[in-house]
Formats: sequence, C-alpha cells, structure tokens
Amino acid sequence: MEAPDSPPPDSETRDRASSGPPGETAAVKLSWMQVALMVAGLAGLGAIELALYLHFSDVTGWPEAYGIECRRKCWGTYLFHSPRLLLHNDLNEIALFAVLWAVVWVPALVLFPISKQLRARKRLN
Repeated sequence: MEAPDSPPPDSETRDRASSGPPGETAAVKLSWMQVALMVAGLAGLGAIELALYLHFSDVTGWPEAYGIECRRKCWGTYLFHSPRLLLHNDLNEIALFAVLWAVVWVPALVLFPISKQLRARKRLN
C-alpha cells in the first residue's frame, strides 16, 4: 500500500498559514490578553495626555491667548503654532509644548518596537 501524495489536512493548513504568495501579509495571532493590555495601555496614555493638555492649556490660555483661531480639525494648526509656546520660557508653556508633541511621538515610540517584533515573528514563520 502506497502513502498518499498529499500531507494530512492538519499540516497542510499549518503550511498554508505560514507561507503564502509573495506580497501577502501573514496574520499574526495575539491572545485576547495581549490585545486587551495594548488597548488599555494606549487608552491610559491617551487619557493622561488629554488631562495634561487640558490642565496646561487652561493655565496658559492656549490657544486663544496666542491669537490662534480654529473651528475644526485643529491639531495640525496647534502643532504648527506650538513653537510660540517656547518664546516666554515659562515652565507651563514648555510643558504644554511637550504634551502637544507627545501626542505624536509617544504612540510612534510605542508602536514602532511592536511592529518590529511582529515583523520579526512573521519572518520566523
């Protein structure tokens, strides 16, 4: 009796999941605990940044005290005009500048190592 040419269904699906045609992105499996921790961590960072922004903008009078008017989608405008905060050398203004730019840099610094780790894990599969 000859052995069948095709592998058993279990190993076939495992091989198909790990390798695919070039250019196709492999799915990365995360546990529900890892996803929940990532979401909770990012939500916590966002809440802290929002609280700091509201506090320092209230203390400094940002953006009205600096002559900045914006009605919708103002974050880019705020980032563009944020160097005005550094002109007076007040600690609250410097902290507000740091908080404004932390909204851009903190997620980037958190997500970049995670993406490198996921890409390395994909290469191993």
